[in-house]
Order: sequence, then C-alpha cells, then structure tokens
Amino acid sequence: MTKKRVSIKTRLYVFILCIILLITIITSIITYITLSNSLDNIYKNATIDNARNFATYVDGDFIAEFKEIIKSEEYQELRQKAEETENEQLIEDYLREKDVWAKFADTRNKIDDYLDNIKGVRYIYLVDYNNTINAEKDMYIIDDSNSELYIIGYYEYREKEFKDKDITNLDEPVISHGDWGWLCSNYAPVYDSNGNPVCIVGCDVDMNKTIHDRHMFILFFIGLIISISIFIYIGAIYLVNKLIIKPLSLICKETQAFNPNEADNKIIDLNLPNNEIGDIYQSIRTMQLHIIEYINNINQKDDALKSKDTQILSLKNQTFKDILTNVGNARAYNQKSKEISGIYAIVMADINNLKQINDKYGHKIGDEYIKGCCNIICEAFKHSPVFRIGGDEFVIILQGADYENRNYIVDNLVKKFDDIYNRQDISPEKRYSMSLGMADRDIGDTIEDVYRKADNRMYANKTLFKEIYGSYR
Repeated sequence: MTKKRVSIKTRLYVFILCIILLITIITSIITYITLSNSLDNIYKNATIDNARNFATYVDGDFIAEFKEIIKSEEYQELRQKAEETENEQLIEDYLREKDVWAKFADTRNKIDDYLDNIKGVRYIYLVDYNNTINAEKDMYIIDDSNSELYIIGYYEYREKEFKDKDITNLDEPVISHGDWGWLCSNYAPVYDSNGNPVCIVGCDVDMNKTIHDRHMFILFFIGLIISISIFIYIGAIYLVNKLIIKPLSLICKETQAFNPNEADNKIIDLNLPNNEIGDIYQSIRTMQLHIIEYINNINQKDDALKSKDTQILSLKNQTFKDILTNVGNARAYNQKSKEISGIYAIVMADINNLKQINDKYGHKIGDEYIKGCCNIICEAFKHSPVFRIGGDEFVIILQGADYENRNYIVDNLVKKFDDIYNRQDISPEKRYSMSLGMADRDIGDTIEDVYRKADNRMYANKTLFKEIYGSYR
C-alpha cells in the first residue's frame, strides 16, 4: 500500500507565519525610528527658527563695538583677575567706564526675556564670529543673567560635536548629550548695518524629557518583542526539529559514513516519509552511486586544477609586487586606486640623492639604498599599503589607524629621515633620505586630485631639501 504523501510545505506554513510576525516587529521598529527622526526634525527646526529669530533682535553694530573692547589685552587681563577673585563688579565697572554697560544689559535682558517666554529653549548666547572650520576656540560675548559676568570674553574650546565644522553654516542642528543633558544646538549669524557678520547666536533647546520618554518606550518595546519572540521561537523550534532537523540529521549521519574510497561504501539506506525530505534522500543515494563511478576521474581533475590555481596565484603575486622592495608596484597602485573610497589620505615619498648614490657607489648599492628607504616608510606605515611607482617614487594610501594618526606618523618619519641623513658616524650610502608630501581627500576629490596635491607638497619639500643641503651633497 502506497503511503499518503504529505507535503512538507503545508507543515511549514506555521513556521512561515512566525517569519511574518518577525517581519511585523521589524516594521514596527522601523516605524519607531521614523517617528523618532520626525520628532528630532521638529526640535531641529525649532532650534533653527529660534536662533535665526533671536539674531534679528541683536544690534550688530553694538556687538561689533563691544567685541573689540572685550578682545583687548586690557580687558582680558581684567577678566582673568575678575574670574580668579570672583569679583564681577570689576567687569561691570569697566563696561560702564567704556560706556557700553547699558546696551550690554539691554541685550542680556533680551536673552532673559526670550528664555522666559519661549518654552523649551534652554540657552541663548552670543559668541564671536569665527568661520574657520578648524577653529579650536570660540569667545563668549554675552550670555543670560544666570552666568557670571567674567564669562564675557572667555575663550572656550569648541565642543567635540562642532569640531572641524563651520558653525556659521551647519548642515543641520546637532543633538548631543553632555554636562548640560540632552540638547539640540544650532547657530545663526548676526550682521551689522553694512551686512558684515559680527557674531553668532547660539541656541540650545532642551530635549531631556523627550529623550527620557523615548528610552522608556524603547525598554517597553524591547520587553514586548522578547515576550513575543519567545513564543515564536518555541513554536518554530518544535516544527523545525520535527519536520526538518531530525530527518536531515539522519541523512547527514548516514552521508558522513559514506566513503567512496573504501571497499564498504555504506550507501545511504533510510526509511523516510514520502515528501520533500524523502526526495532529498533519494537524490543523495543516487548521487553516491554516481560518485563511486566517477571518483577517480574527479580526483585527477582536482589535482590538475589545484596545480593551475597555484601557478595562477604565483603569477598574480609577481604581477602586483615590486621585485626589488617586495611592496606593491605601479600596477598594484592603479588597481587599488580604482577600489579606494571613503576617507583616506595619500603620502608621496621621493628618495633624495639616489642619482648621486648610483653614480658614486654603483647601482647595486643604489638598490640597497632604495630598499633601506622603503623599509623605513614600511615600518612607519604598518597598517597601510605601500607602492613603488617609479625608480625613486613611492605612494602610501592611509586609511584606518594610520589615517587617524597621519600627522603624528608623518612628522616622526620626517624627523627620522633628518636624523639619519645628518649622522656623520655612518657612510653616505646608508644616510637614507626621502622628501614627503601628504594630502587628505576632501569632499568631491578624485584619487587623482589627492595624488596631485600630495605630489605638489612632496616636490615643495624636495626643493627645500635641495636649498638646504644642495643637490650633490
């Protein structure tokens, strides 16, 4: 009597349902993220509007005058003394003497009124206009009345969230967490009557409650997902073990015992249901019979293929390696330049006085000189690919740790070459020297752009080397 065929697909419908539930959960998470982003955008827009709005209340001409006063050495010395003695009266007396106290107090009162009347805005302050992206510090001009007077003219290191940014032209407000809690921050410029930017209005909107509520929701959501996942997992494990894992384990065990090179081949022999798993079993059994028949030919072909692969790999390594220095060659650099993306820097390195070494000591010693220079740069850039693209030219592409520490590495490398070159206790052919030039990839740059910038800086350093030491030292 033929067994009734029961499709495994039917029994897996329940498991597929579990997958659908998981997809639903993932969709819910995506929805949560989308809503969170929307909420963040609301705060960012509010920060932008408030910064720009308050900027319209500020008298730019007064700020231009006031800023010059507090930048003076006389004021800065007085401010330092006021801070050390915690004597704010010194600041007030000085500003009254300069006849700017009234306008200063009026501006500060505007800040206080704005903070009192606009819900959610936590801080409003004026800082010196500085559009330098790499600026280390910003100077406070006016803050609210809760701040000490000697904060006026105080230079503070720029916060890490705004490091390396032009804070007068941010892409969007920044949400950060620091000593003041969760804040959404943005800046807007203030102009004088001639249209010149004189300072920046900083606006910080309080997001502590919003972030707290969001975190609590996340905890609730995670708990709910875990509870649902447990039930789904138990049901899925039961079905998968019964319908798939157990039959496949039997097939796997029997298949592992099969060895076509032994006299007792142990062809798979099981009693499985007449369904898709049974079809797999029959296919494996048929395959084992064919394997026994063709195994000898297959082994021979495998040996031939392995030999060819070894030869191809050897040829490939020779193609992309510089024979003398064993670093990448020009072809390897060209291949790498097609693959490189993201954040990186390029260092151009050119050997100094190679022609003189070759002329005086011969090309064999010149080759040793090249290898000596190469060993030094390879040791410096341990985590970056080095390429020899010409007789005396090398290119290094910096990413990862070497990119993060690029300035430190290059400075130390330049010093090392200087120290070696100026040593009088070693012979000239071992006084290794190279001129270096480094360039970072800026937004929109191609690798050719970065290469060209690095090459120009290298040649500038090489010219300086020749001016200092001469061309035939």
